[in-house]
Amino acid sequence: MDKEKIAEHFGAEFLEKVTTDLDKYAAHWGLSDFTHIDYYSVNCIFTCFSAAYGQCVLKIGKHLGGAKSEYNMLKEFDGSGLCKVYEAEIKNGVLLIKQKCPAHN
Repeated sequence: MDKEKIAEHFGAEFLEKVTTDLDKYAAHWGLSDFTHIDYYSVNCIFTCFSAAYGQCVLKIGKHLGGAKSEYNMLKEFDGSGLCKVYEAEIKNGVLLIKQKCPAHN
């Protein structure tokens, strides 16, 4: 994880949240092998492995409204053509979703 880039883009307070959340959800949801995706929008994104679900994506958002909207939309489609939500803690802006990779030709 590039802590400097995260702090530069989101702020030091959010970096602290990300660090705390990684530890919290690793223990709570049985996650391991985090790899930070070097993409900076409104979320901090990691691929990871879940003991319960396999390969996943952990999204840690700065704006709770965005997590709620995304969660509701993904639950509505329930994995049909989109990523499936496995776990969520909306009040903290965190989503654990199925990792989907495009097919390679």
